[in-house]
Amino acid sequence: MTPAALHSIWLVPAAEEARALAAEIARIATRTGTAAFAPHVTLIGDNAAPLPRLEAAVDALARSTPPLTARITALAGETKRFRALYLALQPGPGLTGLRRALAESLPPEAGHGAFRPHLSLGYGPRAHAHRTAAARGLALWCGRSLRFDRVQIVRSAATIPVADWEILDSRPLRRTPNL
Repeated sequence: MTPAALHSIWLVPAAEEARALAAEIARIATRTGTAAFAPHVTLIGDNAAPLPRLEAAVDALARSTPPLTARITALAGETKRFRALYLALQPGPGLTGLRRALAESLPPEAGHGAFRPHLSLGYGPRAHAHRTAAARGLALWCGRSLRFDRVQIVRSAATIPVADWEILDSRPLRRTPNL
């Protein structure tokens, strides 16, 4: 499968929180010389399912799921590229249920591993090295709850440069009444 055919499914914060988080991500990217990206929680990553199948799964999920909140438990960092600097999220029933429903609606393939929900603030070793300096400014996020109200399909993968990631579809979370 070519990298261009890989997609991720993201859960996206509500507009006001997304703007504030995007500003934090841009600030960190500027200080560390890394790429900025849109704030998100990756529900499924590096998925090779055909785009129409992903669109159908995301559409069904968006129509059956109300917006949800997740509590930020910590500012953390690891040596893994996509966990270099992040806000850890409490894996509550709304978040884990959404991820499970999505994973069950897609073929079993890459991207269905263990789910440790987080919202990245920076990628790579330079962002990881910046975590101590960033902690002072980011401490105000810890303990807060983030509201998530959109799900997106993104052309992204570990093998695609962050600057080349592209949002292909964006759907609001909204539970529609059964008619």
